[in-house]
Amino acid sequence: MRFNPDIPGAIELVHPNKFLPNLRPVEDFRHTPIIPISEKDILENKKKIEERNRKGYYVEIKKDTLYFYTIACLSLSIVFYTFLLVNDK
Repeated sequence: MRFNPDIPGAIELVHPNKFLPNLRPVEDFRHTPIIPISEKDILENKKKIEERNRKGYYVEIKKDTLYFYTIACLSLSIVFYTFLLVNDK
């Protein structure tokens, strides 16, 4: 893979200081969105977020799942241990 300078807009070839005279000051940028958001929508969004945060999380652990993962971990550790014993010089 190599860099192709013939691609239009190859910004890597342009010195970054070339853009400095054309920069706009921060004060010229708008601080409000282009489409104004109504206060009603903002309040509804905050209410939804608060309800979601109050709801919390529910975690369920079944005995069958716990037994399965315990047996799986033990069997994998036994296989790994025997592998180490067989390959020990």
